[in-house]
Order: sequence, then structure tokens, then C-alpha cells
Amino acid sequence: MKEYGEMQFMASSPPAADAGEYRVKVHQNVTSPVAEEIPGAEFRFFAGEKRFELEPGEIYEAYPPAGMVSDYGVTLPHIIFNKKAYPWDRRIGGGPALRENTPVKNQTPWIALLLFDEDEEPKLSEVTLQKLLNKEEKCFFPLAGTGLQPGEDWENTCSVIRMSPELFKKAVPMEAELPWLAHVRITDLHERPDNIIAHPGYFGVIVCSRFPQAVNRTVRCTAHLVSLEGFSGYLPGGREEAWKNEDWIQMVSLYHWEFSSRKSSEESFRTLTEKLDSGRLSLYQSGEPLPGGPAHAVERLQKGYTVLNHIVRTGEQTASWYRGPLTPEKPDSSLQGQNAGADGRILYDRETKLFDMKYAAAWQLGRLMMLNSKAAAGDLCRWRKLVFCERRRAGEVQILKKHFEAFSVSAGKEDREHQGSIRTGFMEYLAGDLGKWLVGGGDAASVFGPVKEEENHEILDGYRQK
Repeated sequence: MKEYGEMQFMASSPPAADAGEYRVKVHQNVTSPVAEEIPGAEFRFFAGEKRFELEPGEIYEAYPPAGMVSDYGVTLPHIIFNKKAYPWDRRIGGGPALRENTPVKNQTPWIALLLFDEDEEPKLSEVTLQKLLNKEEKCFFPLAGTGLQPGEDWENTCSVIRMSPELFKKAVPMEAELPWLAHVRITDLHERPDNIIAHPGYFGVIVCSRFPQAVNRTVRCTAHLVSLEGFSGYLPGGREEAWKNEDWIQMVSLYHWEFSSRKSSEESFRTLTEKLDSGRLSLYQSGEPLPGGPAHAVERLQKGYTVLNHIVRTGEQTASWYRGPLTPEKPDSSLQGQNAGADGRILYDRETKLFDMKYAAAWQLGRLMMLNSKAAAGDLCRWRKLVFCERRRAGEVQILKKHFEAFSVSAGKEDREHQGSIRTGFMEYLAGDLGKWLVGGGDAASVFGPVKEEENHEILDGYRQK
């Protein structure tokens, strides 16, 4: 059974429908009072991914982050898509993917992530489809000479990179390696405070086949998400004679970003965490001169407090002590206040004659964080409702038990003899059911048995009279 927080992987994901052009036509036939056909409407659409363009919002995340400098020498760059089937929605042999072919024939992704350092970075340019699909001398592009597909125009533009055959063989993975460089990642998003919470998340992932350089200098790296459509059989290890004598090999770049890598970089996460100063956050560090004033106020400044302007609810302006809720200081539970809400946790420092807002601010911050998570806020509301009903029912039970006990003492001789045959457990059981009924958790029939409504009223009237 899958538990929250676990992650699962799938080797591939077939498209939900066959790619291609679809036509939906709607019309209505009326048979009464006169048989006639009402003019309808027709809607045409194309299912499938564009082969030379990446739709906005298709990428969920790219790693390493763009513009970052760190030690990425042991990290394989990768890119995550919001759509789980995106890497398999087309075929590297050409054309959109078909649903019936995916179990066997479409486990190979049609895109790849290539990595280049600053010494081997290919030339990036923007061209029209007219220029892209025309054959050029000494430039290999397998789709050259083909026509347009639905939704394309000769004036549309796309990004292309050009590289030498030697760089192509070095940077591009072999066709047999492609299925191992793509997968579907299934993660649990029940606790995420965003718009895609409360359901499992399915993401398509493409991983690069090369590591960034691990050298003692900063190396600028560029990652390109390229289309492999038409390259089936022409990738390294295939029919290399088709391009080994060409000057350039051209590929469509759907997305690209840059980052930098440096071995044992000072900006690496491990280095930064090891050099963190674990001292208390405060305006005055150890060794610095403190301002003059009462010793109690100076002690608060050393503990990380600061004095901020404070406008109270009634409009008056004052100044109050404040310290962040993440300051490493053991809280004093006896001073947190017992009243509900932020106002009930405002403290008053009699020595400095200022309010202390740390617990009130922490309570309000926690409340806002909880409300920001839709799933957590819903669970909290349900829990509070359940606790409220349980406490109310327990109170009703205690009240009813007291009345039953008083009734046993004040009853007459015949009533006491009759009650002697009734066990105390039955009284507690009846009191519990009455409490549940009073808070809306049951009905009179469940308390007094399957009798008529007027008989239930007679029983209640009997209890009231006694």
C-alpha cells in the first residue's frame, strides 16, 4: 500500500489518445411537432505535441537551476514536465505517437537533454520553418525536404543548434540508451500548499547522459532540450555514414538554460552549511558594544529581541518587543497566555513597560501558514468539529447522569423499588444516547427504541413529570 511521502516510478507513459486531427460535429433532430434538423456546429482540433515548439507552462522544473553556481560534478541535469506523457507523445522515427503502438513501439522518447560546457557550446540561432525544412549543403537534418504538418506555417520560427559530427557523437546518447534516460515520477502532493494539492502528481522526466565538468575552476554549462524526431537510426552507434562527412549537424532546441559548475565550490550547499554561524540571531553580535540602558533591556537585545513600532487595534501607536519564532531560544510555556487567538498571547513586560509580541506573532504566522494549505485547513476544520461534538456530548452525558442520580434519590418508594431493578450501566448507556441525540448524532428512535413518535413523547413527558 502506498504511503504518503513515498515516490514511485514508471518506465514510460503512452498518450491518452491517438495523435492527429479530430473533428467534432454536433446537430440536433427534432421530431415533434414537425420533424426537422436544427443546424449544428463543427469544431476541429489537433491532439499531440508540436514538433518544433514547447508550449508555455509545459516545464515544471529544470535542475540545476538556471544561473546557479555550485558543485554539480556528480549531478545529472534533468528536466521535469507537468504532462507525464510529453516525452512519448511523438516518435523519433517521425510523426505523432499512436496509442496502440505505445506498449512496445513507443517506449523511446522523442526528446533528449544534451549538456555542453563553455568550450564546446554549439551555435544557437533562430530560423523560420521555411529555412529549417529546406536542404542545405554540408548540413545534416533528417527532416529537411519534408512538408508542414497541421498547425504549422512557413513563417513560424524555432531555435536550432549546430554542432560538428565529433561533438554530435560525444554529446548525443545512442538510441538504445534513450529509454533509460526518461521515466514518469509519481509523487504525493497531499501536503503541498499550491493549486495541485490533494492528489498524486505524475510528471514526465528527461535525464541528461553527461555530468558537468568537475574541475577547480568555474565552468559555464548549457543544457539543451532537443527534438530527436527523424533521427531514428542516425544517432551515434547507428548509420553514422549519413553525417560523418558533413560540416554540421542541425537539431531543434525546444528549451535551454545555463548554469555553472565548480569542484569544491565555496557556493556549494555542504560548504555553506558547514560555515554557518550557529550563534543567536540578534542586532548585536558577541564582542560588539551594547547600548547603555537597563540591564533587563540589554539582556533582551542579546537574546535576539528588537523594538518595533506597533499600532494596536484601537489605533494608538506604541513600541513593542519582537523576536522571530525561529530564534533558537527555549520558550517559557508559563508565559504564553491561555486565551484563544493572537490577542490572548500578548505579554506585558513590567520592567521595560513594553508589550512582548513574540507569541502573538508566532500564533498568527502559524495560522496563516495553516490556512495557506487547503488540505491541512480542511483537516483542521473537520478535527475541530469532531472534538467540539465529542466534548458537547460528554457534557450532556454528565448533566443527564446528575439528573438520573437526583431522580433516584427523590423518587418515591415504588419508584425506588422499580429503579432497583435497573442497572447503573443502563442509566449510563441511556444518558450517553440522550447526549448523542441532543447534539444531533442520533434520533429519538435510537434512544427509546422502535416505537411510535407519540409513544416517545409520552416517555419524555413521563421523565419530565418525575
